[in-house]
Amino acid sequence: MNATLIVLSQNETVIHYIRDFARGLGCAVFGGQPPDGELRIELPETGDVLVELLDYVALAATRAGVDLNEPLCRLMYRRDASAQVTLGLRCVELTVER
Repeated sequence: MNATLIVLSQNETVIHYIRDFARGLGCAVFGGQPPDGELRIELPETGDVLVELLDYVALAATRAGVDLNEPLCRLMYRRDASAQVTLGLRCVELTVER
């Protein structure tokens, strides 16, 4: 399986937070420079890294003070060479419970 999460944001703070977090999880990270703000994150084969990254996108947007709908996430997934699926994701709701 090959999976890449692409985060699109014009907010440099959001991109910075997500880039650092993804690197901390051990992901290969590319791009994220202005003006396009497209950050490509190669996801490892194992673990719950995708869920952690999507969670952190919402937290980073909240921390940076931007609308949750602003960061667009595209998940590109390829199981083999025959087909690739791309999902577009935006945060609709963020609830933090303690």
